[in-house]
Amino acid sequence: MNDSTIDEDHLATERRRGNTYKLLAELLRQPDEEVLGLLEETEETELAVDPAALRAVETDLQTMRVDHAKLFVGPYELQAPPYESAYLHDDGRVATETTNTVQTTFLQEGFDIDMDEPADHVVAELEFMYVLVLREVEALASGNEAEAVSYIEKQDEFFSVHLDQWIDEFAAKVRQNAETDFYEQLGAALKRFVGQERPVLSGRIARLENGESLPSVLSNPPLATDE
Repeated sequence: MNDSTIDEDHLATERRRGNTYKLLAELLRQPDEEVLGLLEETEETELAVDPAALRAVETDLQTMRVDHAKLFVGPYELQAPPYESAYLHDDGRVATETTNTVQTTFLQEGFDIDMDEPADHVVAELEFMYVLVLREVEALASGNEAEAVSYIEKQDEFFSVHLDQWIDEFAAKVRQNAETDFYEQLGAALKRFVGQERPVLSGRIARLENGESLPSVLSNPPLATDE
């Protein structure tokens, strides 16, 4: 690969990252035929994680809806609260200053998600990362490297300040408390993908600050991890 220009391989890599954020967000919504259809329709080559384990499990919608409600909705105590603020406060409070900070970030980027939920809901935060990656891809495709870098920086900032502060614990609760194989596997896929993103984002920022060109940064794999 030529490290001096942005080519289709760079774009494909970034699209896979974005597609994975988007798919994980959709799969954490209320399950229905349309949501499950996305899982079946998305090609493995379009994702940064292998969806085979999710596709292999039985997906009875009624059973999934019951499990989804117990994990994320209620009315009883949530087994895997889907809100960032619930993990940052000892009393598990939601709709706190953390929520307001996330909402402010969304407003600054003109991001609005069609959900009747606090801004720090897992679906909203994953969707926001998808939008930032999508805007990066659009900038790359148009040859605007400065704008692409700004969106890479925004991805790293939001990921490190918000998503990374709680998503591992959330994924663990999903895996531990799920009564269906689907949500157990979804928790595992979420943890696996976040583990991949961590060194990608931090490594890119370090390389950019070190003066590497953007094509070189995008071509450079992250350091190996045990995730």
